[in-house]
Amino acid sequence: MSAKSFKIQEDKFDQIKRAFIRRSALLIFFATCAALAIHYVLDPQRQINLYTYSIGTLVVIAFLTFRQFRKIHRQLAALRSYQLTISDNFIQREQYDVPSISIPLQEIREIVKNTNGSFIIKGKSLWEMIFVPAQIDDYEKLEKLLTAIKPIVIKIQQPTIRKTSFLIFVFITALIAIVAFSHTKILVGVAGSTLLGLSVYLYYLMVRHKKISLKFKQQASILFLIVFASLVAAIYYRAIL
Repeated sequence: MSAKSFKIQEDKFDQIKRAFIRRSALLIFFATCAALAIHYVLDPQRQINLYTYSIGTLVVIAFLTFRQFRKIHRQLAALRSYQLTISDNFIQREQYDVPSISIPLQEIREIVKNTNGSFIIKGKSLWEMIFVPAQIDDYEKLEKLLTAIKPIVIKIQQPTIRKTSFLIFVFITALIAIVAFSHTKILVGVAGSTLLGLSVYLYYLMVRHKKISLKFKQQASILFLIVFASLVAAIYYRAIL
């Protein structure tokens, strides 16, 4: 068969943009609350200055809003350039600012259909993975082509996945709280070392992931160095000295 290409439906971008904005608004809200809470906890006098808190809140919201809208703009630009190509020999995903992925048909290990209608095409290795949004054009035609390549596995979302994600979040938050507020040096050392290991592991996964743009990886690398150095300093001053 001749190569067939698929792109994101143009009329779906407003829907995608609204979803991005909703998620960004929630992130900004929780991040602002967390920043104010940390400021209050670290304040030895535990006093709330309305003027200081108002200015601080506006600065945090303005900064996060600017960052999130820049991120949304990049995400939409990447989606507009998204192109999935299926030929007799391979499946290829091309996208702006993201490394292209090409998987030979004989190396496709599994094709998964998620509950939201999106597809995940998995290659031999963990890093060979193509994500196909549910808003792709000629959806039925694409699904038939994928079925002809490999029987599609319907993914049933398990409630335990959300519970596990929440427990991991609580666990990491508890470790950060121990490092920041505990006066027991052994606890601080164990919690800090665990956080260091987790940060290195997550950074490794991010660097190896082919769906993440080079620019984002460079920015994340700077953030990782700052976080890593901060953790090492916190462990040294609170657990060793």
